[in-house]
Amino acid sequence: MIASFLRSIFGFVLACLAAAATKVAFVITPLDILALEPGAGLEQLARAGVLMLAVATHSAIFAASLAAIVIILGHKRQIRGWPYYVFSGLLISLLGFATLFITEAAGYPTIGNAYAAAAYTFSGMIGGYVYWAVSGRRAGGKQQRPDFVVRRGETDKVGGERRGDAFGPRIDDTSVIQVRETKASGDAAETVGIEHRQKPNGA
Repeated sequence: MIASFLRSIFGFVLACLAAAATKVAFVITPLDILALEPGAGLEQLARAGVLMLAVATHSAIFAASLAAIVIILGHKRQIRGWPYYVFSGLLISLLGFATLFITEAAGYPTIGNAYAAAAYTFSGMIGGYVYWAVSGRRAGGKQQRPDFVVRRGETDKVGGERRGDAFGPRIDDTSVIQVRETKASGDAAETVGIEHRQKPNGA
């Protein structure tokens, strides 16, 4: 339980950093940094790093409660597929985008444009995917063993007879051979029946 909680926190932090890095990459693009002189490029890269930390902090504050709901639901239902976390990250990011757009002050440049929308869209999807890669794919702990798999020494609840070992169900080789022979006999009978039905038509 503690390991799962810590993994979730770590995944959330990395997701916020990944989402922030994506947003900053739309503002200070890698091509812009590469086009500068080495000294100026390093200075711009450092500026991008500071901006990324600031954006990640604001993103974490806004998304913490919503992400907690997504994470808890994912753990309760053992949702381990990446689409759930990517789609959740996208919704949280677009909700943040809409919140900023609604609360904009008059007279300032608006965030309501396709470029900013694309930045928030990609950042949310990338953040959700990073969380899934770190923590979401293990949501709910270890996978439960199927009902037909019994550990060594366990007994059947109905007959009280031992029916498995540590590697899976114990199956008698004779039973397997009999099943195969029965299946082969059934296939042969089906083939003969088809031939008998088709023979009068060919005569």
